[in-house]
Amino acid sequence: LPTLKQTEEEEEITLFPDRRNKIINIWQGSEPWGPELLGNGVKTIENSGCLLTSITITENFFKKKNKTPLQNNDIFKNANMFFDSSPSLKTHDAIRYLKMVADENKKIKNGQISEMKNRIIETLSSGGLIIAHIDWDWDKPADHFIVIHSKIGNEFICADPGLGKTVSIDTE
Repeated sequence: LPTLKQTEEEEEITLFPDRRNKIINIWQGSEPWGPELLGNGVKTIENSGCLLTSITITENFFKKKNKTPLQNNDIFKNANMFFDSSPSLKTHDAIRYLKMVADENKKIKNGQISEMKNRIIETLSSGGLIIAHIDWDWDKPADHFIVIHSKIGNEFICADPGLGKTVSIDTE
């Protein structure tokens, strides 16, 4: 994961460290859903299902469910939550369809590290989770989704559906 850096001293904050044991990590490539087609497209959940899997992880946490990405894939297809002939999910519509809240139009551009960290801390402090669209390669558009669920010291703790495990992002 990219390392985010800030030169100013920051107060060490710990938010929801117990969530680390309550978030169920899901690997988007697991059987039986990994090889299934994502939405209406030709890509599989394993190759392109990080957003779908992040939404599933979030729904399972808040609603105390045990759904799979395949179940949500079918629900979203039947509800027309994918763009035509595409694996692209209508993100905010899908989240609202599951009766969760999406904080729309809250984009933070590269270079606004302080603002990004503050927004994440604010959301975690209010009890929320963040489905973050991140860059693996700073020279390309954002290409992966993760779920940020807690902060311990200088690290944001995340569920990464591409790996199916917990990862951390160092904010120093």
